Amino acid sequence: MAERITIARPYAEALLQRALETDNLAQWSEQLQLLATLCQQAQVVEMIADPNVDKQTINQFVLDVLGDSLMAEAKNLLQLLLENERLDFMVEIAQLFEQLKSEREQQQEVELITAQAITEEQLAHLNQQLSQHFARTIKLNTQEDPALIGGLIIRAGDVVIDASVRGRLQQMANHIGI
Repeated sequence: MAERITIARPYAEALLQRALETDNLAQWSEQLQLLATLCQQAQVVEMIADPNVDKQTINQFVLDVLGDSLMAEAKNLLQLLLENERLDFMVEIAQLFEQLKSEREQQQEVELITAQAITEEQLAHLNQQLSQHFARTIKLNTQEDPALIGGLIIRAGDVVIDASVRGRLQQMANHIGI
């Protein structure tokens, strides 16, 4: 995985620079998500991996599917990635672009998983605490997982805080060797 990120990083950084130059971060973000979503589809993954499918066929397929939703520069990116045999890195490029964009905007995307729904007041308090902790504006993505039994799990980049009952039970089991 680290090697894939190493390869994808220069593309993401160049795209961020271009997006800043043209003052269209949001549009580039949308374009990269479109391409990344398509590149994750089984048919496209197979086409990219198949040495018998030429680059022009893949390019035309992507353009046929996405049509006019791709801006000219995104089409150029598609062609560049195909020429360099890097289209299979599109997901990593899009993810890194979003990370770099968030850093630039002083934002942190945080995944919050709770055992049960939490109130707006609790959510606001947690958002405030996380904003102070990370010294950034927080964008919370919430979901419920009853398997946690109680508590919550917070994921922010490489940071994972497991304050769930399930997590604590697992820690206890590991500690006593079960």
